[in-house]
Amino acid sequence: MAPPAQHGSETLQVGRNAALVLLLVSLLAGAQLAVNAIEDASWNAGAARARFSLSLLACTVGLAAVAEPIRRRRPARLKLGLAGALLACCACLPAVSSQAQLAAVRFESPHLNDIPLTTMAAARAMASGANPYTSPVDPRAESGEQQRNYDGFKYMPLMAVAYLPSALAGSERGVILTNALLNLLAVAIVFLLARSIGGDLAGALALIFYLSIRMVPRQLYGPGVTDLAAIVPLLAAFLAGETRPFLGGLLVGVSVSTKILPALALVPVFAPPVAPWKTPAGRRFSLGLATGCLPALLYFLWSPAGLLSNVVFFNLFRPVDSTSWLDGHPATWRTAATIALLCVLIAGGLVRWVARPAVRSRAVLILVLVVAMTLLGPVNHGNYQLWWLPWFSVVLAFSLAVFLQPPGESARVGSAISRT
Repeated sequence: MAPPAQHGSETLQVGRNAALVLLLVSLLAGAQLAVNAIEDASWNAGAARARFSLSLLACTVGLAAVAEPIRRRRPARLKLGLAGALLACCACLPAVSSQAQLAAVRFESPHLNDIPLTTMAAARAMASGANPYTSPVDPRAESGEQQRNYDGFKYMPLMAVAYLPSALAGSERGVILTNALLNLLAVAIVFLLARSIGGDLAGALALIFYLSIRMVPRQLYGPGVTDLAAIVPLLAAFLAGETRPFLGGLLVGVSVSTKILPALALVPVFAPPVAPWKTPAGRRFSLGLATGCLPALLYFLWSPAGLLSNVVFFNLFRPVDSTSWLDGHPATWRTAATIALLCVLIAGGLVRWVARPAVRSRAVLILVLVVAMTLLGPVNHGNYQLWWLPWFSVVLAFSLAVFLQPPGESARVGSAISRT
């Protein structure tokens, strides 16, 4: 029989663990509610959407800052073990089932918006030998309102290549299948990325939280947005890390050749913090980046005016709509927001190159920059939320995991459960 003092200590430890788990579940539920509130903010509630996004970002950055000194005092990482892995899988089952049902319903009756439809039109133009940036693949009323020729493809060439099978088959269902595959890749990389940064528990938390975000499947399987085609390579580039600079640069270049933002703005954060020609890592990253950007370069050389007009100028002169907090304000506010965004992006690059933050801080920095791109732009549509939700899931997971780390040596959740 254990001494009373030891029994009391074990009881206190069990109570502490239960309180931490309750707090963890509450924080995850609160984060999910906040993300849902961003989605629920209608097209006429841009200011509300911005407030929710900014508040969620501030809370997440604050949580990561509080967790960092605790992590340094608790270097051991909690290992899930078999029982913990089974619990994590069980926690994912409701979200996986819900996503599968939605994908099946939308597969039977797709209702795609202009994003995948124009992407398929661009893919068919490319397959026929035409230039999608000089072909009328996007004859939208918005272009006419601006009185400029913006009827070409709005994304980079690899976006059309990703959906080329669906376009050639003339199948809108193919878009749903492609998005399902991209979603599976994003889920896997989010798990691996969080696990590589914060251990088994962080990986499990990121997996559970990312799968539970209803906005992701609704965007992918509802209107069929294509943004994950550009975000998945970025996530994979971060996972490649500084140990494989050529692969990291190649994946960033592939993202740029798929959709110019957010990848192009994040190049300084992904690149090694040295001049490209000074170290082998810098040279390899630059070579990989240049290789990944080759498709974009080829189409730029084919028609510089067409690509710049539809990809760059269209976004620069795009009118503010009601999804942005800038709606209803004078044009000078948009100019100020654009300048502020440039300052934020430059500051992010300087932080990476001067402070050289560790991997955790760099993930937080990427989250801040991507959210800034959505908040300081003229539109803040639902597909733009897919830019930051994977990074948010990773940062939230490895920050929360710190509070459940054992103060001593690593312990397995499975064995802890069996003892209690």
